[in-house]
Amino acid sequence: MNKKNILFISFIEIFYLIFSLFIIFDLNSSFFSSSLILDEKSYVQGAMLLLKDGLPDRPFYQAPLYPFLIAGMFSLFGFSLFFLKMLNVLFGLLTLFLLFRLALVLFDKKTALFSASLMIFSGLLYFTQGLILKISISLFFFTGFLYFVVLFFRCKKICFLVLSALFLSILSLLRENAVILIVPTLLCFFLIPVKLQKKLISAFLFLLVFSAILSPFAVFNSMKSGSLTITSSQAGHNFYIGNNPASYGRYTSVSGIESNPFYQEKTFTEAAKEQTGTHQPGSYWIKKALQSIQEDKKRFLRLLMIKTWLFFNDYEIPNNRNFYFERSFFAPLLYLFPISFGILFPLSLVGCISSLKKRRLEEIFLISVFFVYAISVILFYVLSRYRILIWPIAILYAARGFIVLLQYMRNLQIKRLLLTLTLIAAVSLFSFHVIEVEGRLNPFPTFSREELHTKEFSYVLYNMGAVFFQNGEFSQARGILQTLIQVNPDYTYAYYMLARINAEMKNFDEMVQNYSIVLKRKKELLKPEDIMLLEKYNTAERDKDE
Repeated sequence: MNKKNILFISFIEIFYLIFSLFIIFDLNSSFFSSSLILDEKSYVQGAMLLLKDGLPDRPFYQAPLYPFLIAGMFSLFGFSLFFLKMLNVLFGLLTLFLLFRLALVLFDKKTALFSASLMIFSGLLYFTQGLILKISISLFFFTGFLYFVVLFFRCKKICFLVLSALFLSILSLLRENAVILIVPTLLCFFLIPVKLQKKLISAFLFLLVFSAILSPFAVFNSMKSGSLTITSSQAGHNFYIGNNPASYGRYTSVSGIESNPFYQEKTFTEAAKEQTGTHQPGSYWIKKALQSIQEDKKRFLRLLMIKTWLFFNDYEIPNNRNFYFERSFFAPLLYLFPISFGILFPLSLVGCISSLKKRRLEEIFLISVFFVYAISVILFYVLSRYRILIWPIAILYAARGFIVLLQYMRNLQIKRLLLTLTLIAAVSLFSFHVIEVEGRLNPFPTFSREELHTKEFSYVLYNMGAVFFQNGEFSQARGILQTLIQVNPDYTYAYYMLARINAEMKNFDEMVQNYSIVLKRKKELLKPEDIMLLEKYNTAERDKDE
């Protein structure tokens, strides 16, 4: 790199570092930063068990590498979530550098500068660094994998081939469905303009390195499960979650199955054992999902269409943490970083179309990786943190698309400019269309973004209140649920939870008011103990009057 490039990337890295730290400190004021839930809690618990008991006595349920990494950080720095977040920032800085280098190698200086600029103004990437999730680390290994494959295509050096296989294998131990990326990679190896013998040697060496890293985990998992399990045992469970009769494209709760990943494995296994008597739940849930698909093929095709729409939609579907909620309540600084997938995708499409005309192997590889990975998510279910892995490719081609647009304007290529702007407008209408398909598939329900936020925020606040209630912190739970009622007065579950909280706090008048609202709106929520409590209170009030 020349001096100007070094100065630019240094400035960009410093900018990225400063705002990463500011946003992480803001996010630390979030309830979820101190009270981990779902996958965040599961990873930390898994790391603590590794430190205490060593390897588990069953196959890894989730991708295994991240708990090992957390355990290593705890060994070095003690139980500190702050250092885990700083590790995310470090990987974010490395990803930024690799993305800049990849754009330089693949395109030119302008594309590299614009790619780095798009990344540092992508609010979601800052947000994910403040979570105890493997997103930032996975992005680094994904970008590194792309970078070294492109370098190998350019100069055919074995060291780049080995590094690309190494990065993909580590990525696969962090993000299970990344294993499928070996398919477009090997196919592209056979498109290299060299003799067949060299193509075969390259493919064999790549597979050898890839398998060498994955094999210890595959052997361990397979021995513990009694069937071939490469990285983790949750593939069958996730396939059923995404394709059962109640699925609607996002994460769908399965009746009788825990949502918390730390306990989900046990309940999935027990449910399968009740039906089959075997200890191989993965294959059972895959067969059950396939049976559901077979019974209603039209529904399955509609479901695939919805999941495709959700994948390419601008909205970041929450699971563990809600980007929009925490941006609104805890980290308003994120509003300064407006680049979203909905902005990137239309420009990326323009960049892809203009690049495919040249039919360069490197770009065929990148675009095929993009769509193969998209398919691997769509076949299961769509969440923000599953889709985010393709951001580096989306950023690269969005930068390229923007430069192509500028060239059309500068050269007064009016016809091409109008066609390109029409394409961008059409794709933007598709990607910014607000959809929410919870519970039903046909027709596509549509909402305003504000209505969707109200619904999602209600869910987040309710969960916060429920966790405080379970921990016996009733005044905090009460305050959160009262906020929820202000945000969404129609959220009946909040009144029910408030009634239970007020009962614990001996605020019986408020308890009765809350129960009365529930009785009018959704009386089936009341359990026998709630009815008994109300009757007891009413009897006491009558006795007092007499």
